[in-house]
Amino acid sequence: MILAKNDLLKKRYLEILKSVYENVLDENALAAAIKKQHDLIQEAVKEDKLMEYSYEEFEKNSSTTLGDKLDPGAYYPGLLEFVHDRHESVAKQLSAFGNEK
Repeated sequence: MILAKNDLLKKRYLEILKSVYENVLDENALAAAIKKQHDLIQEAVKEDKLMEYSYEEFEKNSSTTLGDKLDPGAYYPGLLEFVHDRHESVAKQLSAFGNEK
């Protein structure tokens, strides 16, 4: 792995990853943005005559995964759950490199 052999590159990578963790993957800010978009489109979703999923599924999928995680064709990650999982993944990567979160 290139990062293991290049301290300068590793340092820069970790700086960027930590910045993403702290600034981009802010779960509260992303939850607020998801809610804002949800509220913006929910009436249109209710009225959509061509929707492939129920309004209840739309509501649930804002936060919770629908379907089977083991079946990619039937798996719809919930937005808040997806954000949380990405946040945790980056935290684990930072910890693996011995970097404080």
